[in-house]
Amino acid sequence: MNMETEAERRLTRRYPMAHEVNYSVRDAQTGTVGTGTTVNMSSRGVLFTTDQPLSAGSPLTLEVKWPVLLDNAKALKLVTHGKVVWCDDMHAAVEFDDWEFHTRRGPRTAETSAPKGRLLTRRA
Repeated sequence: MNMETEAERRLTRRYPMAHEVNYSVRDAQTGTVGTGTTVNMSSRGVLFTTDQPLSAGSPLTLEVKWPVLLDNAKALKLVTHGKVVWCDDMHAAVEFDDWEFHTRRGPRTAETSAPKGRLLTRRA
């Protein structure tokens, strides 16, 4: 299958981006956790690098260090839940079941003293 055919089959546009991620497999048997970097992302999923092979079909929680500050002061992270739909030794693609923006913990200052919380949610 050529790249054009593959792109035509996608329902949403993918945007190239490189942001740090932390992930954990939501599986009582493995308890796998790791880090990586996003390669591209859409509203329905993400392709990212992994520091270890993951298994297709695994339920996954992925936290993306978001590059935009809330109110120019509060660091954000995108928290997603989904499943691994494709993987190789160094990459995995996850289809989102849902996602939420949360504030990230960081050094507390007068501007960032608000508690951690949920800001925006999307359910599939």
